[in-house]
Amino acid sequence: MPIGFAITEWTEDEGLAISHKYPKTLDIDLDDMMRIFYAHITGAGEAGNVVVRLEKSRANVSSYFTG
Repeated sequence: MPIGFAITEWTEDEGLAISHKYPKTLDIDLDDMMRIFYAHITGAGEAGNVVVRLEKSRANVSSYFTG
């Protein structure tokens, strides 16, 4: 069962940042966000899905990268 959803974006000012999340109380660690981001960019950098196991938060994350 999902505990929440987040949409992130890369900005020149902040780097990786959360643009939207549900519920608003969802807490996402920056290290976890970067681990997911790196899972996408270490591939071909193409659009697609990845599933990442986050040991720190003991969670599985499904992520879609638009390219």
